[in-house]
Amino acid sequence: MVVLSEKYLVSQNNGGRQEIVIIDIFIAVADKGGVENVINATASYLKRQGNTVRLIQAVWEHHPWTCPEIDFYYLSDQRANQDSEKWKNGYLNFLEENGYPDVILATNWPLMSLITRQVLAETGKRIPVVSWVHNPIERYAAAGYGGVEMLQYADAHLVINQRIETEIRNAIANARTVRVNNPVSGDRVCYSENRTPQELLFVGRISDQKNLPVLLYGIKKAKTDYYLTLIGEGPEETKLKRIVRENGLKEKVHFVGWSDDPWKATGQKGFLVMSSLYEGFPVTAIEALLSGMPVISTPVDGIVEIIKPGVNGFLYPQGDSDGLAEVLDYIAGGVLPVPTAEACRSSANPFLEENALPDFYEKLKGLI
Repeated sequence: MVVLSEKYLVSQNNGGRQEIVIIDIFIAVADKGGVENVINATASYLKRQGNTVRLIQAVWEHHPWTCPEIDFYYLSDQRANQDSEKWKNGYLNFLEENGYPDVILATNWPLMSLITRQVLAETGKRIPVVSWVHNPIERYAAAGYGGVEMLQYADAHLVINQRIETEIRNAIANARTVRVNNPVSGDRVCYSENRTPQELLFVGRISDQKNLPVLLYGIKKAKTDYYLTLIGEGPEETKLKRIVRENGLKEKVHFVGWSDDPWKATGQKGFLVMSSLYEGFPVTAIEALLSGMPVISTPVDGIVEIIKPGVNGFLYPQGDSDGLAEVLDYIAGGVLPVPTAEACRSSANPFLEENALPDFYEKLKGLI
């Protein structure tokens, strides 16, 4: 039994399970959101299989986000004056006090692969490091969180879409990559075959990444009346509400705010709409499909591997409100068919937790 240090431990509940293998998930920062949901679901499943799972967060800002059953630790609770050297020393101290894992999942930033390798170099331990990034790698590089060159310090890579896999393979000779599907819970959604096509839905963080003015201008330009409900919150909300006022859209756009269970009241919505500049893995789109709701989106990473035009949704050019309006008018005029609820749900089945999580575990074991 590993002795746990109260200096780091936030919560623990191993439920008396036999410890077969120790898996560390080493993450920089986290809050509530899609990536965090994926990590929670994956960590919980790995623990249910008899593993000891330790989630180590470099900087924790007192925002609880992990499931109670997951052993959660942090290296610091202050963002100020933090750097990779402090994170390296913090994780090194953690390992010396609490014991070493059998594998380390370095997520979400590429930088975490480098830091993990530096830690292991000082210990002399030969422990597999597997990278697990969730957004386009160039986005991390632009933000200062490390580029693809830092992923060379991982022994293998779990990749969630084709673009990430291609970036890694092009940059790292003989890279070991394996595709995994992020798990999505079918329990969160309410399946319905009866929907109102003119009722549109957005679920997610209201941020510049989502490029939401495109949705508002698309609704304004459409010749048919469409109505949009936005579930979420974020820094762009004030800007969006101003656009709504200035363009006479108050009767067509409704802001709901954040919801921990956004799918409860969306049974009759016709389409999920997205206008993102980029996505790593669009969990919201999968949830919509599982509920029987088709998706209208820009062709960003992940989406283009999921949405098949005319089958489970439609695509329009990035940043193109005219293109969105055209799709909406074609649907209203019967030029484009409304995808069936069953076709939508079937297309998302590989991402259901009961399918994605066992597949993830088998592929992870194959990399160790």
